[in-house]
Amino acid sequence: MAAFFKKYRRDMVYLSVIVGLAGWLGNNTQKQRDTALIEALNFSVRMASENPRMQILYDEITKEAFAYPEEHKSYENKANRIKELANAEHKRLEKYYSRSFTDKLWKSDQLTQDIQTIRDNLRTLADSLFATVDSHLQTKWDIYHSLYSDSAAYSQARWAGLPTGPRRSIRVVAGLQNLMFRIRHAEQVAVQYCHQMVQPAALHDYLFWNPVISAPRMAVKPNELFTADIFFAPVYTNPRNLTFYINDKKVEPSSGIVKYARRYATTGVNKLRVRVEVQNPYTKKTEVYNKSFEVLVAEPCPGEE
Repeated sequence: MAAFFKKYRRDMVYLSVIVGLAGWLGNNTQKQRDTALIEALNFSVRMASENPRMQILYDEITKEAFAYPEEHKSYENKANRIKELANAEHKRLEKYYSRSFTDKLWKSDQLTQDIQTIRDNLRTLADSLFATVDSHLQTKWDIYHSLYSDSAAYSQARWAGLPTGPRRSIRVVAGLQNLMFRIRHAEQVAVQYCHQMVQPAALHDYLFWNPVISAPRMAVKPNELFTADIFFAPVYTNPRNLTFYINDKKVEPSSGIVKYARRYATTGVNKLRVRVEVQNPYTKKTEVYNKSFEVLVAEPCPGEE
């Protein structure tokens, strides 16, 4: 034996170094992979929590509620309730999420209990969101699909069956991240419902907007009925902040369109001066838009009476 070690001691040293180095590289690579995955998951969770589009929806609902409180204040309240519910459930999951990094050896029975608690909380969240969207079935279905879908990580309690250790922890983290995305998606579905209910409520970007007239023809015979639709283009069907005038006379629109009709007894060119006054619902300032149109009244050509 002594002769063996004497003969091969250098080879054994090299072999030990190589094996140790290989082991160190293998462990370090796995650790780097785990670290990279965790960092990626953390980034994804932050992105889900800081969705700028969501804040835009909330801000626009608040603006509309300020402009028309008698009609839209209730939807602002609903939107605030939706945010409160989603944030509360998101924070609950974040606690599990944080634990999954520190507690690498979750016990199977504890993890199973946690999964059941998460499922119960998400079911409660869905029921609460249902109450904020009235009876809108499509919205309720979208919320249901987001939180109850079979593809949701919580719907199959497989986490508890995973071997204990870092690999289980990462699987749990991925599942929790999936659920946090689903909570934010359900929140967005519910908030979009509120946003839809207050839109369109006000014009606030008047660039390229003009009074427009649409008539079968702009030339008629004497005493023939001239008819036209007059509106503020593009067609705006909820004109609570628009006031229409034709030749300085106030006229009432129906669904955003003025139905104009008149007979002209004498021939000639008749002016239609259209004025639309638009009150900005946020600043309460009024913008005025004028445009003139011409209606030709002429005797028919011989043979075309």
